[in-house]
Amino acid sequence: SSDIAHDLRTPLTRLRQHLESAHAGADGTGDYERVIERALRDCDAILAVFSALLRISQIESGTRLAGFVPVSLPQLLRQIGELFAPVAEDAEQRLLTDLAGAPSVHADRTLLLQMFSNLVENAIRHAGRGAVIRVECREHAGDALVRIVDSGPGIPAVERDKVFNRLYRLERSRNTPGNGLGLALVAAIAKLHRFQITLSDARPGSPDAHPGLCVSVRM
Repeated sequence: SSDIAHDLRTPLTRLRQHLESAHAGADGTGDYERVIERALRDCDAILAVFSALLRISQIESGTRLAGFVPVSLPQLLRQIGELFAPVAEDAEQRLLTDLAGAPSVHADRTLLLQMFSNLVENAIRHAGRGAVIRVECREHAGDALVRIVDSGPGIPAVERDKVFNRLYRLERSRNTPGNGLGLALVAAIAKLHRFQITLSDARPGSPDAHPGLCVSVRM
């Protein structure tokens, strides 16, 4: 509750300032329209936070277990690759897929789509211009293994457990769009399915400042 209050104080304060400004005396219809437009954007941001929190709570309650069906991972990940390839291109990045093959998994397809979409979108948002992002899928020791690998700055080892907490954001990400709930939603979906998620450097032991990030999901 403390974290939510802290994160929502800023957009609510900004919303109040915009409305106060209008109340103090906008000079014309154009001024009022601009204030209303900013206020609506602030409201949308606040509602997005609550919507994500409610979705996480719903998933953690376990009520989605009834929707489990066999899901083809290569087919689902191919769909995600086609969906996000233009987004990566707009960000001057390359999104590649290596779907060598993996068994179907018993899962809620909608939640699986949400989980991997969040992970790919997160990589696009933070890997930086010129990055290469790969989505890999294969069978490993009888399990399905999916990896999202990027060549960006990575995440420091001391922060890897924290990024799955609700509303947590890396310091360098504070000026980028987002509400700190995308990876919390990923963690909730993984827990519901009993998947194992690990974060590591994409290039272990890399001496430069861009070790990249590898997100492994073992199912």
